[in-house]
Amino acid sequence: MGTNGLTSLLFVLILLAVFGMSLFILPRFMLKRAMSQVLRVFRVHRSLSKESAKTVEELGLKPHSFMERFMKSRDYKPYALQILTRQGVLCQTEDGRLYLSEQKLNEVQEQKKLPL
Repeated sequence: MGTNGLTSLLFVLILLAVFGMSLFILPRFMLKRAMSQVLRVFRVHRSLSKESAKTVEELGLKPHSFMERFMKSRDYKPYALQILTRQGVLCQTEDGRLYLSEQKLNEVQEQKKLPL
């Protein structure tokens, strides 16, 4: 193999590394960032108890329509909302409003169940 062959091989390996990072590392970083943003939204809106719970629309976290998703970059907030709800960090009232349980968030963070 000559220097051109080694250069080509190195170029392909670098491309594969960048591709791998974009598939695995970048989405994890974006999800972590979205989780922090979602938690901040709940704190800013003071949706921290059953009495002060808010709807997804009131919080500004309503998922984008198909056309909005098509035209913009991927929004990880709906997925973050789903994960935080599944972990019990975000609680839902009987009428579908949501609030942040700081106590449950602390428990989950201590157990390292969330990438925060």
